[in-house]
Amino acid sequence: LVGSQASKESVLRQIGEAECVHLATHVSWKLSAIVLSPGDVVDSQHSKARPFYQSQGDHTQVEEDCSEASSTLELPSLSEFLLTASELLTLRLSARLVVVSWSHSCDGWATADGVVGLSRALLASGAQCVLVSLWPVPDTAAKILLRAFYSALLQGSRVSRALGEAMQTVQHTKHFAHPAN
Repeated sequence: LVGSQASKESVLRQIGEAECVHLATHVSWKLSAIVLSPGDVVDSQHSKARPFYQSQGDHTQVEEDCSEASSTLELPSLSEFLLTASELLTLRLSARLVVVSWSHSCDGWATADGVVGLSRALLASGAQCVLVSLWPVPDTAAKILLRAFYSALLQGSRVSRALGEAMQTVQHTKHFAHPAN
């Protein structure tokens, strides 16, 4: 599910069937919630629907510009697009792996309570393994890491080994070989 298709309703309908779940989205660590798409929001001034999310380069970002997200937008309530840890606990997941790759611009740094809360909820719901990014990394490094990680998984590596191999791939990439990177 991508963009406005990744609504809370759609995710809840399909997440229980998935063997591997990759959530590349914003996370509210303060609320222990995954931010999903609210779909289209209505601009009451112009009476037209427009996407709440805007694509910027290779990632999607919630509109944060107050001049664009004026009071004329009719935004849905938070419960319509936030998937909370308590809601995750009610699910029955069959996923062997859940990856939470969050945008680091939305809610600052991950908090220990937020990471533990979401991870625990996913594990208690049936996920066998949860992988969460904890700090911002350059987009290029993240792409290299995830491509190598999923390639290793597809070749039969266990999650821990695939992650180790992917980390080494990034470390051996010329641009990221220096410890400061």
